Amino acid sequence: MLRYLKMDLIAAVVAVGTFFIPQRAIQMPVTPAVQVVSTPVAQANIVPIAKKTRHPFQMMANLGNASWYGAVLEGHRTASGETFRKEEMTAAHRTLPFGTLVRVVDVKSGKSVVVRINDRGVLFPDRIIDLSSGAAEGLGILRSGVAKVRLEILKKAGDTPAGKTQATTSKTEGSVGGASTTDLPGTETASLVAPQ
Repeated sequence: MLRYLKMDLIAAVVAVGTFFIPQRAIQMPVTPAVQVVSTPVAQANIVPIAKKTRHPFQMMANLGNASWYGAVLEGHRTASGETFRKEEMTAAHRTLPFGTLVRVVDVKSGKSVVVRINDRGVLFPDRIIDLSSGAAEGLGILRSGVAKVRLEILKKAGDTPAGKTQATTSKTEGSVGGASTTDLPGTETASLVAPQ
C-alpha cells in the first residue's frame, strides 16, 4: 500500500509542476543600443606575392651530433622495410622522409659523406642523425663514435621532376645506399639518371 502512495505522490508533484511552466514566451521588442554609421573605407593597394623559386637541390642545414650503429643490427629490418647493411651509406633520422639524400659534414675535419635516410631512430636528444658504420667510416668517426656535424638536405624523397628521374641501383664503391656518387652539385655524392 505504501508503494502505491509513493507513486501517487510523485505523480501529483509532477502534475503540479507543469502548472508553473509558462504557456508561451513573452516577446519583447529589441532595439539596437548602438547606432550604425557608415563611413567610407579606403581601398588598399593589392601587392602581388612574390613567387618562390626552388632550386632542385635546395639546401637546409642542421647542426648537432652524429653517431653510428652497425654490426649488431646487420640483417635486421629498418623502419623503411629495407634490410640493414652496415657497409651501405645510409642513416637514421627522426623526421626526414625515407629516401632523402643528406650530406653529413664533420664540422671539425670538413670531411663529408652523402647518406640516404632509410631508418628512424637517434636515441639521444643531443644527436641529430645515426649513420651506418660504412658512412661513419667515410666520415672518419668510427673511433670517436660521435662527432659534431652539419646536415644539408640535398634531395628529399619524391622531389624528382615529374617522376622523370630515379636513383641508379649500382652497388659500387662510393655509393649512397645503392646510388652512384658522381653528379650532385658541389660534391661527388649521388647520381640521378633517366629510367631506361
